[in-house]
Amino acid sequence: MCFDLRNDSEPTAGLILKVGETATSESHTLVLPFESQKPSLPREIFPTWGSYDRTTLIGFHSSPSVNGVFDVGMVPIFGPTPTDWADDVHDVTGGSLFFLRYGLTRHFIYRYPDADPNRRSWQSKLAAIKDTDVDSIAVTLPPYVVGKEIKRTNQTSIPSPLLDLDGAKFYPPTSLAAGGTDSIYLKYELPPNKKQDVFIEQFVKLVIAFIAPGIQLFVNLLRRWGFRGKVKMLIWITASVQLVFISVLVYLAFSNWQESTFKALTDLLIALSSASFLGYVLWKEKQLPDGAQ
Repeated sequence: MCFDLRNDSEPTAGLILKVGETATSESHTLVLPFESQKPSLPREIFPTWGSYDRTTLIGFHSSPSVNGVFDVGMVPIFGPTPTDWADDVHDVTGGSLFFLRYGLTRHFIYRYPDADPNRRSWQSKLAAIKDTDVDSIAVTLPPYVVGKEIKRTNQTSIPSPLLDLDGAKFYPPTSLAAGGTDSIYLKYELPPNKKQDVFIEQFVKLVIAFIAPGIQLFVNLLRRWGFRGKVKMLIWITASVQLVFISVLVYLAFSNWQESTFKALTDLLIALSSASFLGYVLWKEKQLPDGAQ
């Protein structure tokens, strides 16, 4: 069984079935401890799919003419996301599979059915139905993610994966095989997307654009409080620095016009705001009587 988390808006799940030839046609059933939707089924093994009551049942057939590896895909239905959560897998309820989103941080939790007291009766009822077990569980993460420590454990994944191959982490199929661990838990952080990168970049420009006016305003306050000194010189030095920054913003705006109209307009708006503030400060400076510092 595998979980593909690369599409953050709609993670998918799947099964890789190795079907060998059998002397006669035989049916097989595999039970998963979560509901699913949008199944993708290979016709060669005459599969069936059903999902209800936090359970997915997959049926397929083997025969003398079927031999190979087949993929079964689906979209898993995750349990509810708690509003206030402290990175404790025991505090999430309402299912065996969770994908929690908090800002850019993601928590993937698969609770082993054999370690979940709420699922033991479920297992006993379905024991007579299933005849195929999961050999291992793989989780594929998006590229460039950063693993985050899980609650003072110095680990980003519990249990540690048996194998990490090309971004896919492989885990034991049951709690017993995992040494008594009751869940697979991965915590990671997504990199900022393009829109977030643009927002951060523009915000930094905005902060820089108003550093010089802020200094000028503070210098004027010093003058009012009686700290004259080199106030006039400081105002003109910061004004010169601000003029250079405004010129750079205007240049970037016209350079980025074809690539991103939003960035170009934002740069022009920041430059205009900064220039207006600069003009106001210099105008106030010119209003001072001769001889004032």
